[in-house]
Formats: sequence, C-alpha cells, structure tokens
Amino acid sequence: MTKSIYPMSLGWSINVAGGDDLDTWKRLDPKTQAFLTEQFKAYEDKMWTTIKTITGEATTATPASSPCTMGKLANDDHRRG
Repeated sequence: MTKSIYPMSLGWSINVAGGDDLDTWKRLDPKTQAFLTEQFKAYEDKMWTTIKTITGEATTATPASSPCTMGKLANDDHRRG
C-alpha cells in the first residue's frame, strides 16, 4: 500500500494537428489562419481537460468506488488468484 501518489499521466497517444510548414501557413488567408488557430486551441484545451479527468479517475477508481465516467472499472478477480 502506498502512502502517496504523483499524478503523472503516461501514455502512448500522440496528437498531431497539422503538419505543414511555415510557407504553407503563410499562404493561407488571415481568416483561415485565425479559424485554424482557434480550433487548435479548442482541441488542445479539450485534450488537457480529458487528461486531467482520466488521470484523476485512474488514481481514485477502485471496484468499491463509483463508476468511472470515461471507462469501466477493471474486474478485481485477478487479485484473488
């Protein structure tokens, strides 16, 4: 049993939003650049919110706790051997 926990999120998910170079970006009109910048920011905010939620649930979810909102609790049978 641990007495403390450091909530560091580890995962293999990589998110790439756009892979063009600066020359391509400069060819876009300012309205399109503004729209894309806004959408990238909204996507980034959603990712950080999701990471915060799943990390919090992963550190507190147990078979005795309330259900996870972003998944389902693992079966605890593996501990009974």
